[in-house]
Amino acid sequence: MQDIRIRIGSVILLVCAAFFSMYGAIAALIWWLVFTPRFQSIKRIRPFIALMAIIGLISIILQITNESGVSYFVRMMAIILVSSWLALEYQSGEFLNFGVWLFGERVGFELGLLAEMSMQSLISLVNTLDRIQLAFRLKKKPLSFKTIIPAGILVTHIELSRAKENAELLAIRGYRHGGTLKPSFLLNRLDIIAGLCTIPIVLIPILSS
Repeated sequence: MQDIRIRIGSVILLVCAAFFSMYGAIAALIWWLVFTPRFQSIKRIRPFIALMAIIGLISIILQITNESGVSYFVRMMAIILVSSWLALEYQSGEFLNFGVWLFGERVGFELGLLAEMSMQSLISLVNTLDRIQLAFRLKKKPLSFKTIIPAGILVTHIELSRAKENAELLAIRGYRHGGTLKPSFLLNRLDIIAGLCTIPIVLIPILSS
């Protein structure tokens, strides 16, 4: 899906449907299977499996205690898969365009710039962690409590340094409040169809209550 406006709107509606109803979660999963690259968009399968295992364990406990484990698992799986797809579809500059389109060139520019910087920091953090993991594998050192702490300190130092550099760069360029930007979006027929299909899904919790 190319249009960030439809992508964010669709995810909001699907997450709401999945949160309030198991039937809404099932419909959201079907939407995810039809309109997204599905599991091809999950770049890191091990963390995903670990997260699913944790959710599965909680679901088993809930199923034993009050028989709501199945509903919890389905709803959480739908929310995680749809939200992960939104993050993995991110393209540089999208949130800035979306913020200015929604809130204008002052507040919208501020919020969009903040979102862009947050996403860039997250991507940088993931890349840094990958390099640390690769270094440990090359040195044939296992990850342990003793090695994780120094690695965590290093990552924190790198991120703080990067944040300081970004702040200094904005100050040097004279940034104060807001900015001038003409948002542009790529829209195709499939985006419109996918977005429209989320409307009946979000109505499922209301109709089933």
